[in-house]
Amino acid sequence: MISTLTPTLQWGGVAGADYYAVVISRYPYGSGNIIYNPQQVSGSSATVPSGTLVAGEKYRWNLQAHGPWGWSNVSNTIYFQTQAPTYTLMVSLQGQGEVSLSPPDGSYVAGTLVTLTATPASGWQLSGWSGDLTGFQNPATITMSSNKSITATFVGGYIAFTSDRDGNNEIYVMKADGSEQTRLTNNGAQDHFPAWFPDGTRFAFVSDRDGNNEIYLMKADGSEQTRLTNNSASDLYPAWSPDGTGIAFVSDRDRNNEIYVMNADGSGQTRLTNNPALDLYPAWSPDGTRIASVSNRDGSYEIYVMNADGSEQTRLTNNPASDLYPAWSPDGTTITFVSDRDGNREIYVMNADGNGQTRLTRNPASDLYPAWSPDGTTITFVSDRNGNREIYVMNADGGRQTRLTNNPAMDIYPAWSPQ
Repeated sequence: MISTLTPTLQWGGVAGADYYAVVISRYPYGSGNIIYNPQQVSGSSATVPSGTLVAGEKYRWNLQAHGPWGWSNVSNTIYFQTQAPTYTLMVSLQGQGEVSLSPPDGSYVAGTLVTLTATPASGWQLSGWSGDLTGFQNPATITMSSNKSITATFVGGYIAFTSDRDGNNEIYVMKADGSEQTRLTNNGAQDHFPAWFPDGTRFAFVSDRDGNNEIYLMKADGSEQTRLTNNSASDLYPAWSPDGTGIAFVSDRDRNNEIYVMNADGSGQTRLTNNPALDLYPAWSPDGTRIASVSNRDGSYEIYVMNADGSEQTRLTNNPASDLYPAWSPDGTTITFVSDRDGNREIYVMNADGNGQTRLTRNPASDLYPAWSPDGTTITFVSDRNGNREIYVMNADGGRQTRLTNNPAMDIYPAWSPQ
């Protein structure tokens, strides 16, 4: 085994020889495998030129002397192998978890098959691999043919949701892997539509505990439940501004459902939309400049977007189906939504300008209420594909659809906490 690709070959001189033939061929030997063949080498050494040998290959070196007698009848043959190249595997982590390697070194000879096993922290799950390894298989394998860089992304935090598992709609919270499902509200009224405050310390939610649907606020542990709106109309679908200073919501206080905004303490309630149609499901863009919503002002339910002050209301979708429940990706480049354009309600994604509308789920059930993980790698949603409405997660491209809740009740309206 030699460690260089430009070795210097040396030999003892043959008495009377005037030069030598040095032949290197790939192993096994054959005339077609000759790669280096200088015919008249004087002296007792020769350096193999760069680019002749390849790492990790076997070779045959043959030496034959020439003198006044012509070529000698005896030649010397040596077999050798060049050392295979060594490559480095770098693994980076996003989120909370760890990755083990087998073999465990991190530096590998070319051709080595390496197994990567991801172990999420409690309450987290592997969202997928990126870099020189893609997908979400776990364990995963990669063959070392060059230096590799791989990122394992773990998604965690908490998902708030509504469930009637205890007899009426209440707000619950669970870890992102579906564990530790905990009830936060507990009264005979209907509590639903949880919306996380941007720092994850509080919720806005809707309750009819005082006779009609109003917007309330509570801490993330369910304490200090406080009413923000107070009128005889229904106030629904709260959505926080990214800076936490305002809440967009829907109210029919002016006889039909319109989009309103208010300060975080419930003051300054202001109407943004004003038309005879229904305006629903506000969703604030991550940069705080725009609000997506749904309206049937043009005949069918479509996704619209407007500036945060209600100006420049623009339609993004345009088809006879119902397009509902918009949700911005954390980077603001895409919007998920629900549509029945292909016969049943499925989850779609589109660019923030309405282009590139793509279907993510595909089954005979209804898939509803998409919400993004804070790192943008995962989407939680609701589906009745297993008989009743449960909460699921999937990768942002629609892959790895996994059920989180499993009970005879209805689990709906998931909302992912900021991390």
